[in-house]
Amino acid sequence: QLALEAFIQSNQEIQKVMHDHNQRLAPSHGYTNDYLTKNCVKVVEELALLDTEMSSALLKAHDQIRNLTSRIDLLTEENQIDPLTKFYNRKELFKDLMSITENLQSDGDPECYLLMIDMDDFKAINDTYSHLAGDKTLVFVSRTIASLIRGSDKAYRFGGDEFIIVLNRSTLNAAQSTAEKIRQNIEKARLFYENKEIRITVSIGVSKLSGKEFETSLRRADRALYEAKNKTKNQTFKKPVATPYK
Repeated sequence: QLALEAFIQSNQEIQKVMHDHNQRLAPSHGYTNDYLTKNCVKVVEELALLDTEMSSALLKAHDQIRNLTSRIDLLTEENQIDPLTKFYNRKELFKDLMSITENLQSDGDPECYLLMIDMDDFKAINDTYSHLAGDKTLVFVSRTIASLIRGSDKAYRFGGDEFIIVLNRSTLNAAQSTAEKIRQNIEKARLFYENKEIRITVSIGVSKLSGKEFETSLRRADRALYEAKNKTKNQTFKKPVATPYK
């Protein structure tokens, strides 16, 4: 709708410039063929004026299109990005997983792995320090994760204090190694809020993304996360592909 309105407005302004110029050069205003032949300088001046007015109208149209493009880009980003962590959102995760699993059809395809990351005792942080402190820890954790994954991997905020990382073209050993680096870096970090230290740990479930329905892979990663939580938290746990969860 915005694009259509911008196009219509720009087109109308350009047409108005052309219409006004044609009116000025119309025979009814004395611009007959004989007059035009004898007054070349005047005609050139009118054409120069037309060029100036057209350039102005086109420049204005260009600015409108540029501003519209920026607004569209912003709306697109807002529809894909979690505003707090700057990770992709849950909607984008489902779209990407659907695309990936559709292409994982044969055993020879590169393997992809899921890391499901959950902050330990996040509610206690909110209750003890405030929700602003909770937001600060979410931002800290997301930045730590982003610094430890590859450019080809994608990070998502799954909801609340839970994140999912899609490791493309990976192996189980590499996925476990990445998960452990994330867990250890967060555990060793020191975060302060209003001169009070907030200790943060995370639990991580690791699971292979299989070339079937992506919900199955998510359930398997969630089960792995549950096992990590069940083992005193601050743990990494992997779940084999063969284990079904419904």
